[in-house]
Amino acid sequence: MYTAEMDQQYESMDRLGDPAEAGKEMELYQTKKEGIFASTPSIAYAFLPLRYFSDVDIIARKASAQIQANGGTLPGTTKILQKQQEWLSSDKVPQLEIVQVSAFFPAKGAVPQPGKKYFSIFLGLLHPFSIGSVHVSSSDPLAPPAIDLNVLSNDVDLDIMVDAVKYARKVVTTDALKDVVRAEVSPGASVKTDEEIKAFIKDNLSTVFHPVGTAAMLPRGDGGVVDETLKVYGTQNLRVVDASVIPIQLAAHTQATVYAVAEKAADIIKSST
Repeated sequence: MYTAEMDQQYESMDRLGDPAEAGKEMELYQTKKEGIFASTPSIAYAFLPLRYFSDVDIIARKASAQIQANGGTLPGTTKILQKQQEWLSSDKVPQLEIVQVSAFFPAKGAVPQPGKKYFSIFLGLLHPFSIGSVHVSSSDPLAPPAIDLNVLSNDVDLDIMVDAVKYARKVVTTDALKDVVRAEVSPGASVKTDEEIKAFIKDNLSTVFHPVGTAAMLPRGDGGVVDETLKVYGTQNLRVVDASVIPIQLAAHTQATVYAVAEKAADIIKSST
């Protein structure tokens, strides 16, 4: 997160939570084509293969060692991790989503100062090697499940994220940004070593609300939950149609893929009736 002399468009979006303010903004748009409804937040995306920001050989070797050490996992989990290891060296499979946002992105120990403008760089790990779990916690259908995100349980993920933070720091030194950046707010110039960056990552890590795989489409022997027709193993006509059937994390936002799964499910169900 960095201070800069840039537009802070997200501030005006907060007003839309007030119906009166939202009405004023809509009237402004309808009469003058101005205001928040006539603007687009300044967001820039990039999806990068590993070689653009990290050492592929080092990461791939560590990933291989971690997979071998996890010999007791379900066969399907091992296959997924092996496929992800293959993807590390691919120029066609992104491993990092980097997003520039024209706003102050909350972070532990970082507070925006009045009168200053900010932009943030968000870093998203696209194919984590850490795998969590979801289990039934009670016979009560209304009881919440037992969810263990298990984040950063695989050191490969942390190593990749350290390199991603270093890459973000390089981004702000480019000709396009160096003249507008005044100071690094978070992690801050005092955070320099790999261990210090790791501590920052652990303190500020969050999900991006793209969970998949809790009812994975895999062979039953590999730990799968649904078959190729989205039917739950061991049932007569119970199907799951959502992101949970996707067995491996996507290098993209999940919405469009879930739409495609739903369209396919509709065709399957219609053909079976």
